[in-house]
This record gives sequence, structure tokens and C-alpha cells, in this order.
Amino acid sequence: NLATGGAGLPVAQLRIVPRGQGAYALKLAMDAYSAGDASLALPQFEALWNGRGELDFAGSARLSGPFPGGRVEGLALPLQGRWSEAGGFAMYDACQTVRVERLRVSNFASGRQALTLCPDRGRSIVRSGPGGLQMAARLAGPTRLQGKLGSSDLALAAGAVRIDFPGSARLSDVDLLIGPAQSGTHITAGDFSVDLGGALGGTYADAEATIGAVPLVLTHGAGRWSFANAILDVQGDEWLLRDRQAPAGFQPLITDDMRLTLADGRIAVTGILDEPQTLRPVVRVAIAHDLASVTGHADLSVDALTFDDRLQPEMVSNIALGIIANTRGLVTGQGRIDWSSTGVTSSTGRFRTDSLDFAAAFGPVTGLAGEIVFTDLLGFETGPGQVVRLAQVNPGFAVYNGLIRYQILPGFKMRVEGGEWPFAGGRLLLDPGMVDLVSEEPRRLVFLVDRVDAAQFLAGFDFENINATGQFTGVIPIVFDKDGGHVRGGRLEVIGDGGTLAYVGELTYEDLGTMANFAFNALRSLRYRYLVVEMDGDLAGEVITKIRFDGLSQGEGASRNFLTRQVEKLPLQFNVTIAAPFLQLITSARSLYDTQYITDPGVLGLLPGQVNNPGPNSTTPAKPGIQPPESEDRP
Repeated sequence: NLATGGAGLPVAQLRIVPRGQGAYALKLAMDAYSAGDASLALPQFEALWNGRGELDFAGSARLSGPFPGGRVEGLALPLQGRWSEAGGFAMYDACQTVRVERLRVSNFASGRQALTLCPDRGRSIVRSGPGGLQMAARLAGPTRLQGKLGSSDLALAAGAVRIDFPGSARLSDVDLLIGPAQSGTHITAGDFSVDLGGALGGTYADAEATIGAVPLVLTHGAGRWSFANAILDVQGDEWLLRDRQAPAGFQPLITDDMRLTLADGRIAVTGILDEPQTLRPVVRVAIAHDLASVTGHADLSVDALTFDDRLQPEMVSNIALGIIANTRGLVTGQGRIDWSSTGVTSSTGRFRTDSLDFAAAFGPVTGLAGEIVFTDLLGFETGPGQVVRLAQVNPGFAVYNGLIRYQILPGFKMRVEGGEWPFAGGRLLLDPGMVDLVSEEPRRLVFLVDRVDAAQFLAGFDFENINATGQFTGVIPIVFDKDGGHVRGGRLEVIGDGGTLAYVGELTYEDLGTMANFAFNALRSLRYRYLVVEMDGDLAGEVITKIRFDGLSQGEGASRNFLTRQVEKLPLQFNVTIAAPFLQLITSARSLYDTQYITDPGVLGLLPGQVNNPGPNSTTPAKPGIQPPESEDRP
């Protein structure tokens, strides 16, 4: 029987009892024994030496003190195991529960916790091996750990935990929440490993992360992490960023250079996000988040987003799907998102392009330039008075140097405040209206034609053999739906005293017959007092165009005789109905008098394999036209 105590010695009781045949039983109890700020207590410990080279022991220990990067208080550690000359050392043949009163790792602190370790693969949890001690264990049931990270609540859960030493600890279905459930940072990982026996670090895979109420989520993450000098460093080999809103404002983006650091209660994230199919950089991201105040911001930089054959706007944002296509050009800009514990407090952005070409439902657009300023970038909203300039728009007739004023409203709706183009001596105006950018509901735009000069209009289409005078005004309502664009109730009419319409060339065919030649020469120049053009139909299909002349008389250059002078006394009305594809209507009209303007490619020998196709390298001269258009001065 031994008892110890006094200055510098532990207070302990030791009893050794012989059991015969070389066997001994040992009982030990020791109060907390301190050295500096560390202490060790053995409330109970019993061991049995059987005299044949085998020792069995059981008991418990209680420890408090520092370890690298932290401190533990009240660690209750079971002691159960055996040692033998033949088999070496082994501990924990059955499940053991480890308890701790307080734990601190860097700026993380937790209160009372308990974990149950069980042997893995039918072996003792700890045993000696050729290279020293080995450990193989699993945590029984789901594991939960709660505490504080700085002043923020932290909750960690794991579905399964396996420990192999030397080697690593592997966790599955990890769920980490820092802060309140609604406004905190939430990180999950399907697989998570901790390297054992070296620097603290490991790998992760199938990870997902969100920051508070920010409607962005990083998902499908994989990479490595490390912890040193109180800094958590997470590097990503693969992450996917997507929009949590419905409908999403942008398509998912990927990054292979994401880096997250956690130090002093602050999270910092940087990375370049790429479009997944082309791997082309779209935006640089820099995120800063303070866990204590639950506030932060994200800076977004679009350096030079280029749209071409490989990358189109709908691959970045599905809002563009069905609105524009075949886009060419460069976009730059900056954005910023700020948040607090209550959610996003502001999200702004400013983006511009100096020249963007694309195809729209109403025709090709060339040279769109302007700047868009978002008052709510995540909500895709702007203030009023946004302006874009368009070098050219061609819905079948080209208009140049126009501008459109607009505002984007909540719910992905655009208020068109108006638009204007100089057109054929007059103006083409776009009426104010509302356009839903994501709904399949029909979108309606109304174009006003203001004082268009007939002569300038025809000159724009190179109608060399037709002269016209007069000014027109009217309205062209266009409806866009899932089937394309449609003219609904378009109407143009002449204003003022009317005008003239004259054919100044020769007929393509030399002889139409006596009466037809007589009628053509008599009516080749007309004066009208009233003219109305009405249009209905599909822009990409057939448009019904109705033309009505009233108050007809002969103009200059027409053949005059007794019959035509009598006809002029009659109240004539001239009605024409044209059913043709809208975008081919002007071409078809010119081809009536100029057969070279549109000709069957088979007639010209332009089809592959035709004998009379001279080919690109042939020196055979081209055949002359049937009859060139004549000038106005022809006698």
C-alpha cells in the first residue's frame, strides 16, 4: 500500500495485491495533478498481471490542458485494454464513450459533448503494429457537435465517421451551419477527410455552400482544405455556381480556382467563373463575409465577355432565350451585392457594350451600344431612362441610328418608354409599352410611321425604275409569341394632297399585246389623292398587304388620248391585295420589272454539279441580263 502527497507530488493511493503463481492485482486512484495549466486525474484504475506475460487493465482518466491550436477541459477518457508479450498492446475491444466539458480550437468553442467510438472491422480500436500504434474506429450513429465560432452559433453534423491512424478520418454527409438557420453560412459535403499524423488538412467532395439569404449557391464542390496558424484555407478544383431564384437570372457557372479562407471570424472567397460548355471566363468574384455581424458583400467583374459562334447570351442567362440569337460583340461591367442578417440589402451593377450585333424576332440588329445600370442586379431591375442606341435595325427595311428608352421592372418585365429612328425623311417611332421577358404570353410592340417620304423610301430599296411622291403616316402593331412575330392591323395612309406613282423604265417583256401595251403606257404614271396600305400576317411567313388608291388621274409621262381623258372623269378606285412573305415582299416587287434582281439559281447555273456552272475559278464571261433597267431620261 502506497500513498503520495505533499509539495510537487500527486495525491494518490496505490495498492498492489499478490494473487499467487506470480499474479498481481493493482488498484490506483489519483486526484488531479497539475503542471502549469494542464492537469491529469485517474479517478480509478485497475490492472491484473497474470504472471504469464499478460496484463489487463480498466479505468478512466480525466484531462484538461492545451494542445496545438486549442484547449480541452474535462476530457473523460475510458481506459480499457491489455498487453502481452506475444500479442503486443491493444485498447478498446468494445464501444467507448468519450465526454468533454469544454473544447476550444482556434476561435471555436463548445460546451459539453459526448462521442461514442466503436471498433471497426472487428478489431480493437487501438493496437500496436509494426510501425507503432494503429487506430481503426467508427463513431456510433449520427455525430453532432454544437458550439460558437467567435460570437456565431455553430452546428456540425455527420452521418458516418471512420478513423484510420496512420491515415485519415473520413466523414460522410457533413452538414455545417454557422449562424442562424435563415441567415447563416451553410456548408454541406458528401465526403470529407482529415489527414492524421501530419499537418491538419484533407479533402472534400460533393460540397455545397450558401451564405445567408444571398440567392446564390456554390455546389458540386471538390478540392482540398488545410488549417494552420488559426486560418482555414479551402481550395476548389471544381465548383458550380447557380442562382437559387425562380426563375433563375443566370445559367450555372463553373470555377476550378475557387479559394475560401476563414480567419478571425471572416470568410473571404475569390474565383473566376466560366461558362461550362466553352470554359470561357464570364465573371470574377470576390466575396467578403463577417460571421459576427452576419454582413458581407460580393464584387463581380465582367472584364471582356465575348459573344460569338461558341458562346451566346442564352448560355449565360436564359432570360435571353427566345429574345435574341446569333449575337456578336463584347460586354464589360461591374456589379456588387451587399447583405446582412436580414438578407440582401442592395445589389447594383453597371454593364456596357460599344457594339453588339444580334438577330431578334423583328429582324437583325447591328451596332447596339449603351450602358445598363441595375438598381437590383439579382432581381434584374433598373431605374427609368435606360438608353441603347442601334446603328441599324432591319425588319425587312433598314432603319439607322435609332435609340430606345426603357426600364426593367420586377418580375423580368420591361417597360418600353419609347424609341425613335430617322426613316426616309420622316421618323419611325416605338410606342411605350410593357414586355414580359420570360413569359410565353404574347408581347406587343407598336411602331408609328411619321411623315415618311415615298421617294426616299423607294430609294432605300434601289427601285431604279419607280418614282413616287407623297408623305405617309400610320401604325404597325407587331405581336411576338411562341410562333414568331405577327403584324396585326398595320395601316399606312398618305397625308396632304396625295402624290404620284410612276414607272420610268421599259417592260422586261417586249410585247404584252396591243391592249396591254396601250393600258401600260396610259397608266405608267398616276396621280392619287388618297392611298391606304393595310397589313396583317406573319413576319416569318405570309403577310396580306392591301393597297387602295382613290382619286386617280394620269401623271406626267403617261400617254394621253380621248379614252384616258374620259376615264379621268370617273371616280376610280384601285384595290390591290398582295399575299407574300414579308421579308421577300420588296424583292418580289422589284423583280416584276427587273428579272436579274431575283432569278432561279438553276437558270443561272449556280447549283452544284450543273454543267453550265462555271465555278469560282472559271474565266468564262457571265451572260448579259435579258434587259437592263432604263433611266428616266430614255427618249
